[in-house]
Amino acid sequence: MSSRNYGFGISKRKDGRWVARKMLPDDYENKKYYSFYGKTRKEAIDKMNEAEKRRKLKLKSKDISLRDYYNIWLKEVAPVRLKVTTINQRKDYFNRFILPNLGDKKLSKITRQDIRHLVMSEELNSSTGRKSKICLDSISTVLNYAEKDNYIARNPARGVEYRPYTPKQTECWSFDEMAKFLKVAEKSNYYPIYRLLAECGLRKGEVLGIEVKNIDYLNRVLEVAQQVIMDGSKPILSSLKTVKSKRLIPLRDETAKMLEKYVQEKHISEGLLFRTRNNTPISPRNLSRDYAKVVKDAGVKNYSIHKMRHYFATRLNEKEVDLKTAQELMGHTSAATTMNYYQHSSLDLKRMAIERVV
Repeated sequence: MSSRNYGFGISKRKDGRWVARKMLPDDYENKKYYSFYGKTRKEAIDKMNEAEKRRKLKLKSKDISLRDYYNIWLKEVAPVRLKVTTINQRKDYFNRFILPNLGDKKLSKITRQDIRHLVMSEELNSSTGRKSKICLDSISTVLNYAEKDNYIARNPARGVEYRPYTPKQTECWSFDEMAKFLKVAEKSNYYPIYRLLAECGLRKGEVLGIEVKNIDYLNRVLEVAQQVIMDGSKPILSSLKTVKSKRLIPLRDETAKMLEKYVQEKHISEGLLFRTRNNTPISPRNLSRDYAKVVKDAGVKNYSIHKMRHYFATRLNEKEVDLKTAQELMGHTSAATTMNYYQHSSLDLKRMAIERVV
C-alpha cells in the first residue's frame, strides 16, 4: 500500500512499519529525499511534517543578524545562565567592539575569518592581549547558543586564536608605604575596610559583602561568603567570583577586636557589616573614590585599590608562605593564578636570592 506525489511518498514496509519520504532542501540548498519511519501511517507523516517545520524555521533564521540574535540571547539566555558581572562584561564588549563590526551581518554569513580579524584588530591590541581574549569569549558565548538553537550549523568562533595573554608583572606598596596609607586612613569611615584589604587579601566586593554572622570572634575567623557588585548604577549582593572564592581567613587578635568594637559602636546586630546610612550595600565605586583621596593625602604611589591584594600576596611570598596556602587565602581557582598574577618578588627578595647563590 503506497501513495506518491512529486516530492512526496508514503508506503508500508514488509516489517509493518510505515515510511514517509519527502524531498527537502539540505543545509546547502540542494534538495534530496528524507525518510521518516513510524509504527502507523499518521506517526510517519507527523514526523515528516515536524522535520519540514524545523527546516522552514531554519531557512527563516538565515535572515537573522548577529545583533538580532544577541538581543534574544541577552533577554532569554544570559539572565538564566550567567552572573550579573559576566553579563555586564559581555554587554560592554558587544557594544564597544563586536556589534559595530559584525552586528548587522547575518548569522549564517559570519566566518572564522571575520572573527579572527576582529579579535586580532588593533583596537583590541594591548600589551597583555586581555581584550582580545575577552572579546573572543564574548562572541563565542553567544554563538554557542545560536548553534544550540539551530540558527547556525557550527559556531564559527570555535578554534579561533586570540592574542597571547601575558599578565603584567606589577609593583605594589612597600611595608612602610602601606603603614603610611593606613595611618592616614584612620580618619576615614572606611578604615576597617582598608585594614581587612591589607591584612586578608580580600577583593573589594568581598569585603563589602561581609555580614555580621561571617565573623567568629571567639576563634578569630572571617568567612568570605558573598560579594557586592554593581548592577548598572546600583550596588547589589551577589555570589562569589568562583567556588574557590568561598573561604575562611584567620584574623589577627588586633583585627578581630577592631571589628568587634566597630559592631558595638555602630549597634549592628545582623546583616551587612559595612553599609550606608540607609542600610544598603556600599557602592564599590564610592569606596574607590574614598581610597583615591586617602592615597593622595598619604602621598604614596597612586595604585588602584586592587593592588592591595598584590600587597597581601607579596607579603605572603616574603614570609615564605607555601603556594598552596597562599592560593587558599587569596581564593584563587588554581595555584598557577596565584603564581602568575599576584606573587611579585620585590627587589630585596631577588637580592637575597642572588646572595644565597654565592
